[in-house]
Amino acid sequence: MLDRLLHALVSSKNEAADDLLLQALRLGIEGEQRTALDALLKRGTSYGLRQVVGMYEGLPEALQAQILANLGRFHRVLAECGRGEEAKMRLSAMKLIAIGRQGKLAYVLTENLHNSDESFSKAGC
Repeated sequence: MLDRLLHALVSSKNEAADDLLLQALRLGIEGEQRTALDALLKRGTSYGLRQVVGMYEGLPEALQAQILANLGRFHRVLAECGRGEEAKMRLSAMKLIAIGRQGKLAYVLTENLHNSDESFSKAGC
């Protein structure tokens, strides 16, 4: 039954499916979190992936490693978050770009070097 539910969530066009999976990622035990992250990666929506970027710091190491292994799926979202107004997302995106060695996204770090906010310019460095 759980497999059918996950399949329905992954194939749904409704953004509420992302919210449900993100809630499972926040509150579940590690096995449930892994399942929720897998489903979010399969969905690949900007909204869901953007929220995963924001949650990266608080996730277990195994899930962080899974995100880094699938960082190619996050390129568009990392570029958006790295230029966005929300500080937590912006810093998290820059961290992921740097530790994931995403050379194609180095321009995001460079743009932040010239930011008047010291926290962004330090993170870009």
